[in-house]
Amino acid sequence: ADRWVVSQLFVGAGADIAVSDGPDPITSNWNVYRISQINDYQKLSVWWDGYYMTDNTGGGNKIWAMDRAAMLAGDPSPSIQGFNLPGIVTDGFFSPQALNISNGDFPTSGGATIVYEQDDAYDGVSEDHLKVWTVDVDFDTPANSSISSPLELPTTPFIGVFDGGSFSNLSQPGGGSDIDALQATIMNQAQFRRFGTHNSAVFNFVVDTDAGAGELAGVRWVELRQDGDGMPWSIF
Repeated sequence: ADRWVVSQLFVGAGADIAVSDGPDPITSNWNVYRISQINDYQKLSVWWDGYYMTDNTGGGNKIWAMDRAAMLAGDPSPSIQGFNLPGIVTDGFFSPQALNISNGDFPTSGGATIVYEQDDAYDGVSEDHLKVWTVDVDFDTPANSSISSPLELPTTPFIGVFDGGSFSNLSQPGGGSDIDALQATIMNQAQFRRFGTHNSAVFNFVVDTDAGAGELAGVRWVELRQDGDGMPWSIF
């Protein structure tokens, strides 16, 4: 759309999403929208029908859908709808991700796809896998909107938990305080791309590659594919 879209978190007061009304971020005006229910660590993605934002929250909505066309037009009150993610499990920190389109080749159908890793170290998870949800939004009639049950895609095993879920995990060269591995997080961003024979989604998250007492962070990356717009996803 040749616009700029940014977000800013206000801890305890939600998150703002700002959309420019032109291509130059300096000379353009900005339309600003607030989702007051956002708690923490928001992740913003672009889909063909909306802007989508995930939220680190232990309860309530974890994914928000915003009417992209209305926001591009400067509508002061666009439809903004929240959805919980059924079946999501984590070790205290929620950071799923909506697939993001970074070029102009949008799918012609299919709801927004949300992805998250599920470690068998989490309570209630019996094997390492990915969960994939589809959000189908009707911005004109919110009662028609829905989110799917999760599709579960088993993976080769991984260790995704550091220090029981704490924020101090990795030793720095030369000493000092341990740094945060950013566990339980789909890293920004989960990218979607259309090809002639299939659609692809590529994303990553941190894993502990040292199965012993030590900790060595590594990147586990995944490519999902579907045969066409709106078709089921599988691990490629």
